[in-house]
Amino acid sequence: MEATTNKVDVLKEKLVLTMENVKVEEQKTDELIQIVNKEAEEAEREQAIAQQQEDETNIIANAAQKQMNEANEQLKAAIPAMQEAEAAVDCLSVKAIVEFSSFNQPPPGTEKVTKAVQILKGGFNKKQLNDWGA
Repeated sequence: MEATTNKVDVLKEKLVLTMENVKVEEQKTDELIQIVNKEAEEAEREQAIAQQQEDETNIIANAAQKQMNEANEQLKAAIPAMQEAEAAVDCLSVKAIVEFSSFNQPPPGTEKVTKAVQILKGGFNKKQLNDWGA
């Protein structure tokens, strides 16, 4: 009986030590849970910020896409006019240009056209617009 009592006493001591170890491990686990919760909260905040930035970026990207689509539509509309203008210019010969520039006074109605060409080319000043020689 005494041997059994000794074994029980040893087991009680081991149980006390084990319970102390369990308490220490429980505290460590609680601390780890707190750390994980803090990190999870920080991750949620960062996720919210990232989502907001993504939304803002999508708005900007959509606006840019809309502008690009509008520009493409305007370009599609302008291409035929540009091709017509190129075809009109292709019919001019050097001889016709030399003859036209040799006039002292332009034929009626051509002043407006030549002024428009000067404006479009950008190589003019206000004096030149009214001077046939220029």
